[in-house]
Amino acid sequence: MLTVKHMEVSGHENIYPAARVSYQPRHQRKAETMGEPDTVAACVFIDTPKGDTIPLGSFGTFYVMNEAGKTVAKYDLGGWPGPTAVGKSFTVTGNTLFAADVNGAMKEYEG
Repeated sequence: MLTVKHMEVSGHENIYPAARVSYQPRHQRKAETMGEPDTVAACVFIDTPKGDTIPLGSFGTFYVMNEAGKTVAKYDLGGWPGPTAVGKSFTVTGNTLFAADVNGAMKEYEG
């Protein structure tokens, strides 16, 4: 089991348990129509202990710690304002994270 600490530029901190952590770097996505390619923001994702994959965000600093509490990865994605991951949105309320999938359906995840 891993633990992810998200430190926002405002000083607000969130801590999440995670079975797996993944990082998607900022990249260009091919345009599906005749338009220009668009840029997808960098984003940190976790797989929850229940097996759901959720985006944690595209700004702030993320520390990934192992079971012994040792930091094994750090992702500094910069400050707000910044775009969230394309097709995803999320809100944290207390110990509950609400995340929308690409179809807009909201799911609730308790921490």
